[in-house]
Amino acid sequence: MYREDRTYASTPGVWADGFVGAIRVGGSELDRLMLRLDPRWHAISRRLGPGDSVLDAGCGLGAWPVFLAEYGMKLHGLDFSEQMIELLRERCPGIEWLSGPIQQMPLPDGRFDGVISWGVIEHDEAGPEAGLREIQRVLKPGGLAFLTVPIDSEAHRHSSRTSFAVEGAKTFFQYFYTPQEFAGLLERSGLVLEEPIRPCSRHYSLAFPDVYVRAVHWPALLQRVLGFSLKPLLALMPSTSNMQMAVARKPT
Repeated sequence: MYREDRTYASTPGVWADGFVGAIRVGGSELDRLMLRLDPRWHAISRRLGPGDSVLDAGCGLGAWPVFLAEYGMKLHGLDFSEQMIELLRERCPGIEWLSGPIQQMPLPDGRFDGVISWGVIEHDEAGPEAGLREIQRVLKPGGLAFLTVPIDSEAHRHSSRTSFAVEGAKTFFQYFYTPQEFAGLLERSGLVLEEPIRPCSRHYSLAFPDVYVRAVHWPALLQRVLGFSLKPLLALMPSTSNMQMAVARKPT
């Protein structure tokens, strides 16, 4: 496990400032195309379908709830940023949006057929256990959790040190986990893996950390163009895997 410190913490304000200024609620046609090509969608679509109730725990600006609702699923989105939730309630009223922490979700036991949570549980300095227990609690018996966390690898640690190890970077931001550590956390929370944990995304910062340090100051559109243009190259570089996905089931 690797602890990544930065000059700022993972707070509702930090995420709202970053997301609201960079992403349109619901996304564009290109955004939806990229979601359809995403391995996370492939994992979900094989197991959930129309009529299934799904919670996005840590929904950000709601791209995944809006996308999954198009396939007939019944969506709830939860985030700890009241600012983003208010924006979603205004622009996407057909989905139930809730404000609250993942460690204490304002939801009943056994409510959902599926929970998705992309890059959320690693931001709790006390550890991900409380969030995982809540995810397990709100799932129905036999329900599925689709979760991602950062991969602990030497390339990812090097990228982190290059990008964020500056003077004053002593504030906890997130943890990285090996697949074995991630599997152990899921088991202790009462969830059973459906398949081996596997990488689900790559990022150019692991191959070109110095480029990333400069690019973070560019406009959001240019950052996306750079990331998209490098994707074919990253496909040939396994060491650039930055996130890993687990599909786990709550026992019946």
